[in-house]
Amino acid sequence: MSMTDIHSEQFEELLAEALRAGPGTPAWRQAVETLQAAGQAGDEMAMLCRAREDLAAGREYRSVRAGPGFTRKLMTRLERENSRQWQLPTANIVTLLSIAIIVLVVGGSAWMVFKPSRPGSTTVDLQETYFVNALVNENFDAPEPHGFARLGLLPVACDGGMKVEVRSREGEQHVGGGFYYATGLDPAKAYELESVIGVEQADTELVTQVFISDRPEFAPGTGISPHELVCLVEAGKLRVMLSDGQGVAEAAVPAGEVAIQVRFDRESAVVELGGKTIWSGRNLLSGEAQRYVGVRYLTRGGDKSMGVTVKSLRVMAP
Repeated sequence: MSMTDIHSEQFEELLAEALRAGPGTPAWRQAVETLQAAGQAGDEMAMLCRAREDLAAGREYRSVRAGPGFTRKLMTRLERENSRQWQLPTANIVTLLSIAIIVLVVGGSAWMVFKPSRPGSTTVDLQETYFVNALVNENFDAPEPHGFARLGLLPVACDGGMKVEVRSREGEQHVGGGFYYATGLDPAKAYELESVIGVEQADTELVTQVFISDRPEFAPGTGISPHELVCLVEAGKLRVMLSDGQGVAEAAVPAGEVAIQVRFDRESAVVELGGKTIWSGRNLLSGEAQRYVGVRYLTRGGDKSMGVTVKSLRVMAP
């Protein structure tokens, strides 16, 4: 094969084959002969290598371009490598999760045991609770209200409301009378006690009481139990009294009809007069005892021993 252009691609291919095949091969001899014919001389190996370098120096290197999808493949590969680098053994993951669960359980238990109590937290719940289910709804129309029991010695009559039946002479001691609902209420639940009273004389000395007791034991003369939360109306004012005898709130009572509401649960109570809160706090009743609700009058008699009518008494549950 005769080839005189030592700068052609054909000779470049021959030169590459000669260097790959080695001395003594046909390609080697043909490449040497071509170079000698072109005026080259010297050692054969040096001559071939020099020709290869000359060819390389006289040509531009071919640019290398990324093929289709190269970038996506490269990023996917890098993400895989990174995930492998940071991947934890399964046993380590299980151990860490177990430790975290133990810490949460122990911490939660400690918080439940040692957390500080929030005063008034149950009173907030009572204020935000809707009481819609009527357990007791008495308008005092019948002489003996159903489910109620009498208390005290003061004669009271039920005819369009509960009233003092007769005017009596003024005495030294109070005498009382009224009704209480004979079925005890569960202390673990929340209730709303509401009584509507009609005040005919603002200066009446008749004491009207709406009460919650934790003992169905009432004194024969006054009808008062030894441990109760009381809302009493006297001389145009409403007072809230706790079982320890402490007065905790007072508000003016207008003439006419007004609603007294007491929302209560095991520990707390909220008292409202005409829809306005006048007191909230601990009710001081026994936590495990059933609750008994009722209304009564207290009076010494005399000209101002009448003038208030208890229109109704209701007990509502959520």
